Amino acid sequence: MLFQKQHNKSIIGIDIDTHSIKLVELQHNNKDQTMLIAYGSISRPAQVSDVTRAIFHILNTPQYGKFTAKTLHILDTSTPSESHTNHTTAVQQNLKNRGFRIEPITNQKIVLQMSCIAPNDKLPIALVDLNGTDTHIHLIGLDQPTMHFEIDTEESLHALASKLEVSKDQIWQILQKVGLSDTDLSTELRSYLKPLLEDLCEKLNSNISSLNEILSLTNKKPIQKIILSGELASTKGLCSYLANRVPYQFEVINPWQNSNIYPLKPMPRHHLPTYAKAICLATQLS
Repeated sequence: MLFQKQHNKSIIGIDIDTHSIKLVELQHNNKDQTMLIAYGSISRPAQVSDVTRAIFHILNTPQYGKFTAKTLHILDTSTPSESHTNHTTAVQQNLKNRGFRIEPITNQKIVLQMSCIAPNDKLPIALVDLNGTDTHIHLIGLDQPTMHFEIDTEESLHALASKLEVSKDQIWQILQKVGLSDTDLSTELRSYLKPLLEDLCEKLNSNISSLNEILSLTNKKPIQKIILSGELASTKGLCSYLANRVPYQFEVINPWQNSNIYPLKPMPRHHLPTYAKAICLATQLS
């Protein structure tokens, strides 16, 4: 069960990572449907003192709908430090002062698992979150800590934007619409992204293979399926590209997996990996 039993409970999920801030508001109605009320995102400001202002910018100017909820589930996965922790507390206090009910969430594995793993999925599953510089591997169905490795997505995309003489936002649009499909532009993209993609393949293969070797020693089932989330996961054709180079089954995350969601249409499918954690946060019990 994802929502509280009372109906018409509206919750905003806020996902803050090192590079961006995403907000999604969902509501559970009397027909046992999950309704998408509003969503929006913005690049994370360089100055941590501007994060609260950025959140209110999204609340006031969403990409779809109108934010109305006063309950916020916040997951902050940006690089931790003492100053960062102090600022997170200040952001929450600022939002409370504006009349919001704040519920910080710290376990992103549980957030994603509740909303994205189907009841008939064969465990264990590796849920791989491709964001910024740190890639997290959440092991679903195993009592193992989250693993992580570094691939510098941001630096690679910044270089690509410079070569193509477009903005970073336009690069994301190109990756989502053209990606690694069989076109002249895609061939050019692959050549620019080759170091990043090869690094991703090597580290995914190495980490999952090492883990499966450990599992075999205790007669546990190996990981066979990898679910991708995060901005890079929205790249068209990425699953096929990885499956041809790394011996596992790949899927892109579906945060509507365990919700009777209505309507689907207002959020384009290629946005789902980017907004996955915010969507999952908005479906959690408060």
